[in-house]
Amino acid sequence: MARKPAGPKGRPRTILLGITCIVLLAGTVSPAFGGPTATGGAAKALKTAKRALGIAKQADKRSKLALVAAQKTGPAGPRGARGSEGLDGPEGPRGSKGTTGAQGPQGATGPAGSTGPPGPTASRSVTRGSSESIATEATVIDLASVHDGGADAQITIPYSARVMAFATVQVKNPDAAAREGTCVLRISDGTGPDSDLSPMSQTYAFDFPAQSGFDVTAALQGAASKAAGTYNVRLACAETSGEPLTAARANLSVFASDS
Repeated sequence: MARKPAGPKGRPRTILLGITCIVLLAGTVSPAFGGPTATGGAAKALKTAKRALGIAKQADKRSKLALVAAQKTGPAGPRGARGSEGLDGPEGPRGSKGTTGAQGPQGATGPAGSTGPPGPTASRSVTRGSSESIATEATVIDLASVHDGGADAQITIPYSARVMAFATVQVKNPDAAAREGTCVLRISDGTGPDSDLSPMSQTYAFDFPAQSGFDVTAALQGAASKAAGTYNVRLACAETSGEPLTAARANLSVFASDS
């Protein structure tokens, strides 16, 4: 097994042992060859050994100082440049959904919204080409009567609405005598087509000169607010003095809207 080399602490002992051996050897050999006596040589050798030991101690002390200095950490060097940023790592798994919090207090009522678009509408339209005597007031055209192959077309509204009517009619004087005629739009009360027909327009009046075949085309319009129900609208005309007049080519259009 190899021996460990002596450390800094073992050097003085090794040197001292070597010097002692030299002194003893010198004391033994010198008289044999006619040299100085053992006592004088030994003293001189001992003095030399002490001096060598002192030198060895100083060398050992300096080696210790050098070792300590070598083990000290040097000053920090300058900080290097920052490296480039690495790539983002993969996205982690989504966490579980937390519990629903308690319901918050009800907020304040917001401002009123703007008026919406008009509601639904209903409409009916009828026409009549045949002639009708109006010497006394007569129904020229209405929604409920059958005209020129048509059928009952009363207007039904499922809501409160404003019913509007538009009508045109051609009235003719058959004689060479002056005449005066009137026309008006009427609407029923919703209990039947001929029930309580009330005016829904102004009465339109027109005069005829004493000229046979002279005719006038009258245009009327009217409106009435009604609750939900089924209603008949009628155009009625008459000669004010009961003299002959005829009405033909009549048209009637009726609309209802909740706006």
